[in-house]
Amino acid sequence: MYLDVTRLLERVRAQSPTGIDRVEFEYAKYLHVNGANLVTQIGERLVIVPSDVSRELLDFAAKRWNGTNGAAATMMPKRFAAWDRRLEAERCVSKVLVALRNGRIREAFLTAFLSTISSVGSAPQSAKVRRTLILLELLKRLFFPSSAVVWLGRARMQGQTWYINVGHTGLNKSHMLNHLRTVCGIQIAIYIHDLLPVSHPHLFREGERDKHLTRIANVERNANVVLTNSRFTAGELFKRTNIKDAAVLEIGTLAHGGGGVAADGRSGFVSIGTIEPRKNYIWLVRCWLEFCEAHPELVGNEKLTIFGRAGWLSGAEKLELDKMADQRSRVQIISGASDREIGEKVASARAYVSAAHVEGWGMPLAESLSAGTPVIASDVPAHREVTQDQARFFRPGNADELIQLLTKCFDQREYQQMLQATSRFRPWGWDEHFKKLEAILAQSAGSSFSNMRQKFFDVA
Repeated sequence: MYLDVTRLLERVRAQSPTGIDRVEFEYAKYLHVNGANLVTQIGERLVIVPSDVSRELLDFAAKRWNGTNGAAATMMPKRFAAWDRRLEAERCVSKVLVALRNGRIREAFLTAFLSTISSVGSAPQSAKVRRTLILLELLKRLFFPSSAVVWLGRARMQGQTWYINVGHTGLNKSHMLNHLRTVCGIQIAIYIHDLLPVSHPHLFREGERDKHLTRIANVERNANVVLTNSRFTAGELFKRTNIKDAAVLEIGTLAHGGGGVAADGRSGFVSIGTIEPRKNYIWLVRCWLEFCEAHPELVGNEKLTIFGRAGWLSGAEKLELDKMADQRSRVQIISGASDREIGEKVASARAYVSAAHVEGWGMPLAESLSAGTPVIASDVPAHREVTQDQARFFRPGNADELIQLLTKCFDQREYQQMLQATSRFRPWGWDEHFKKLEAILAQSAGSSFSNMRQKFFDVA
């Protein structure tokens, strides 16, 4: 079995993970422990990540994203760092060889030069040191052509095995997926998180709809099994594509603790997600400030805290959001917080708030309820599903309804009812997720569930 961790390798240097990053990380932990190989993409080909490097990658990601202090969370482990440099050099060699094969000698040397000067890494190595090390690896590969990495799929595989992609990365590469299926005889399982760029293109950058349609078309042609995160997303696939039998595997809930914080010990409101139009942050902040101005005696010093890395907004929208956050003491926007920092804030918040126009799932909502923190959310299908109807909902764009719900958070009787609703929420479990995954793959392969591990988790 082979899990694609291209996204994880690209994102492990980030200070905090996105939702999809976390899903790929959980899959990598589970499958690697069970003997699966991790792979990453170079162009249209796949490279096998050595087992010792895989262990260091997962350990480094866990420490970095969990908020561990010190060198363990900033210094890449030695074997992982060395292999990462070889991988960068291999990517560069791949580009150079393509250019040389096409007779573009000048482009080949320019590619080699630009690849080294554009490669930046994380502490403790400076960008200059890292570029030098990658250049040395590149020269080694050019003069000693034997590859420094192990490629997957040069010939047809013996027996039956799986390639799994849960990060959307590389789904636009039709040749790669077709090669795995037809030449290597590998079964393909793809996890689709949403169809939002297709259903709501106005909420995404120009061109994202076409890119996502290309991904979905490649999945339709090549995937043996399609997995998805919610009944809502499965329904969208059924309605908008030729994928009629996607299996729903709900994303596991990260436990933040909490639940023991009394009502009078809770303060402030929290929202989590990339700063982009789909999350509707500008409207949310306007409503919050309107509420603060109307009820200063209730709000006191409490704030709305938004945890989110910069995504994209128009210049005017970004300026407006920054202005509202800078000029008022009621809003703070934090980028790069660790899971631990976010978890502590969520567990002690008065409520979690999401005003998103649309979602495919909604991990922070489930995590907030699991921590005993009430959730106020826009009434969209995925929000209903992920919260098991244990949130308080307002119609999207209805400021009066949102402000009424914010007011109820300061009413003792109403707020106790909101707290009680969190106890009825049952966290989505990763153990159950992976049991369902194994059963689905076994059924698709015509194998008994009891033979699943032996048959599909063999190390290549």
